[in-house]
Amino acid sequence: MRSRYEEIGGLFRKIREENGLKQSQMAEIADCSLRNYQNIELGITQPGYNILRNIVHNLPLDPRELFVTVPESDERSAKTERIKFILSLCSDWQLHYLCSMAEELIRVQKANGITEEGQSGEADYTR
Repeated sequence: MRSRYEEIGGLFRKIREENGLKQSQMAEIADCSLRNYQNIELGITQPGYNILRNIVHNLPLDPRELFVTVPESDERSAKTERIKFILSLCSDWQLHYLCSMAEELIRVQKANGITEEGQSGEADYTR
């Protein structure tokens, strides 16, 4: 399955090709280096706000085209629905507490360089 970065990169390539542009021309329009633009198309990095703004302002493009919806996998969709159900059972205080915990978990993982790909296995939350 393609990552979100790869989906966005594919979208940028499609927009570039539809406008008959080379990567170097698109990088100039985006006001970024050629290498940076190539990394976006390859799905290695994602574009920042300035790149998005420059592309929207310099190409005949509906800004909504830049916001691709990537379909979730069935497994991820099932987990998302389960979380939604659990959250529907929570009080306002519990929702606030869970949001704080989730934000802290993400912050700690990012600070320690832990990525989804770096996980050795999934925790069993069914107990």
